[in-house]
Amino acid sequence: MKKIALMMFLMIAPAHGGSAFITGFDDLPLMPGLTELQGELITFDSPTGRIIENTVRGTPPRRAVLDFYNATLPQLGWRKLGHGRFAREDETLRLEFLSPDLTIRFILRPAEQ
Repeated sequence: MKKIALMMFLMIAPAHGGSAFITGFDDLPLMPGLTELQGELITFDSPTGRIIENTVRGTPPRRAVLDFYNATLPQLGWRKLGHGRFAREDETLRLEFLSPDLTIRFILRPAEQ
């Protein structure tokens, strides 16, 4: 299932044109069916690392979103920590589901020491 989700992303994303990644993040793919909400990007550099937040909305079921990112992010070096939580090097990434209409905030923070 994980390989299928990744293959679907790789086949569909280029066909849509434009950026296949969430604005503000170097390599965080935007799942097909999700769109960024304008004016939601927050970026901040601190002495301990980057803080980035951006929000997307879409129609895929929550389970499909989790399956997609659970399959895709490890291919990009992220290690799964728990439900919607990942770590890579000295950063953590969290997917925060905000509402039943599938609004998701992606939050990148320095890892707690």
